[in-house]
Amino acid sequence: MSAVKELLVESERKWQAAVVIAKRAGELKRCELCEELTEEHSKDSLKKAYAIGNSYISANNPLTKDFKNSGQGRRELTDILENLWTDFDNLCKCQRQALED
Repeated sequence: MSAVKELLVESERKWQAAVVIAKRAGELKRCELCEELTEEHSKDSLKKAYAIGNSYISANNPLTKDFKNSGQGRRELTDILENLWTDFDNLCKCQRQALED
C-alpha cells in the first residue's frame, strides 16, 4: 500500500473512532427509525467526548490506537471532535420528511 493510501486509511479510522466517541458522549445520535446519525452538539456533550477520548487514549483502548501512535494524538482527536458535528445534519431523514409534509 502506498504511503498516501495508508495515510488516507488511517485518517478514516481516526474519523470513525471520533464518531464512536461522539455517539457515546451524546454528541451524535442515531435515529431509531431511519438509523441516520444526527448532531446533538452542545458544550457539555463536547466536553464529555473529550473526556472519553482522552481516557481511551490513556487506557490504550484499541479504538484510539491511531491517536496513540502520534505525538499530537490527543490534540488531533480534540480537533476532530470539535469539528465532527459539522459533518452531520441536526435533523434525520424522518424529521426532514415530516417537515416537508
